[in-house]
Amino acid sequence: MGEIDSDLENFESKRARTRILIQRAIMKLTPAERGRWKFRLGSLGLGVLAAGAVFAASRAISDDLRLMYLVGVIVLFGGATWMGAKSWRDWLSPCLLYLPLAGMFGFFVLGQLPFLWPHLLLWALAIAIGLSLLVARLNRKAMISGVVILFAISVWYCMSYIPDRMKRATNHFGDGAAPEFAFRAVSEGAVPTTATPGKSSATIPAGTTNTAGSPRSTKTPTNVAR
Repeated sequence: MGEIDSDLENFESKRARTRILIQRAIMKLTPAERGRWKFRLGSLGLGVLAAGAVFAASRAISDDLRLMYLVGVIVLFGGATWMGAKSWRDWLSPCLLYLPLAGMFGFFVLGQLPFLWPHLLLWALAIAIGLSLLVARLNRKAMISGVVILFAISVWYCMSYIPDRMKRATNHFGDGAAPEFAFRAVSEGAVPTTATPGKSSATIPAGTTNTAGSPRSTKTPTNVAR
């Protein structure tokens, strides 16, 4: 019992020291640095929300890859727009917004379907456009152009690229030569490959029997009509 009590006391003392060090580090931060870290945590929370939304949609609605892409684009674009409205100052916040969804998609989907790499590229593009959407120094025409470009690329990606690549992935065709094979003979001797003039019936293979049970003749019957 004495050893257990001493171990518990050591554990509690270590926790207390760690808590004190964390509090001291927080106290050393300036108000601007505290606000920056809060903003980064908020960006990370939005990234986790995007990953959760994509996962929930794939489980509750459909596992269509286009749905996963669209849900990710909407959530990431909305989160990036919020970050742009808050006048973000560092590039760590967009990375924290992007990494949860990109990591989940890369681990669970991209390993099996590597041709879906444009998911990651277009999600990053949605974040970049969302960040600059409400920036004051950009004119309205540039904002609208960015949104239109993202929309056009998304339509092409969902309506053309994904269906075509999925069709190729499920239909396995190859350009290699076909395997060699040979026909097996069904009768002894040579088999004619062309019509024989003056013959009205084909040659009956040897060893077959008629309905009466007696062996049939292996000779070719002649044509009755001369």
